[in-house]
Amino acid sequence: MSRYAGTEFTLTMMTSGRTMPWMRCQPMGGTNDPSTSWAVPDGRGGTRPPLYRELVVLDHRNEVILSFDLASKPIDGAANTAQRALVRDALRTAAALEDTDGDRLPDAWENDFFGRLDAVSADTPTASGLTAWLAYGLGQSPQAASDAMGLRLVRGGTGFQLSYTRRLDRRPAMLWKFQRSQDLGRWFDWLDLTGGTVMTRYDGTGTETVTHLLPDDTSALSAFRLVLSAGVDPPR
Repeated sequence: MSRYAGTEFTLTMMTSGRTMPWMRCQPMGGTNDPSTSWAVPDGRGGTRPPLYRELVVLDHRNEVILSFDLASKPIDGAANTAQRALVRDALRTAAALEDTDGDRLPDAWENDFFGRLDAVSADTPTASGLTAWLAYGLGQSPQAASDAMGLRLVRGGTGFQLSYTRRLDRRPAMLWKFQRSQDLGRWFDWLDLTGGTVMTRYDGTGTETVTHLLPDDTSALSAFRLVLSAGVDPPR
């Protein structure tokens, strides 16, 4: 997808699972050809010509909301306020997570999996073995059983790595934390001061994978657990 070294993986992942690329380019020639008239930072203090000129905005079902030709309809500058607003509103529509029944589960997610909004609440157990709230937060289907429950423990050369996949969405606000216990009775919050390693999954699922290195005294601990709670939604 890209002629620039080092970008092939990212661009391929951003297209994975999509019905069409999120950006497309049809050579125009002349001064309007984006390969000659546009330039973007190359990360080394210079610029390079971009590959694409058509912005394709898709919703969570891979349905096209907007196909916008950025070469013939630029969105920069004071003269293009209306065109910029059109693209902005399309992006907001694609990213919207409406929750009209106030159960902290987005309407689109409930309709996709259950066909209506009153089928489950956040605390309802689902076929996945998780509550609806956890299934949504971990980016898992509530209708498919999962042995891993979204958590993965891997032994490496330097010890153990604990990783999980979580939603990128800021609404509804989700608060994640790890807890540790030696007896499964008393649990204590464990904070990874490094923040862990975060990798966005450009696969259309709107999730990211977080990996933590377990502390050196892990051998003395019997268990870790991941806790998800509701936070305060940021303003729109």
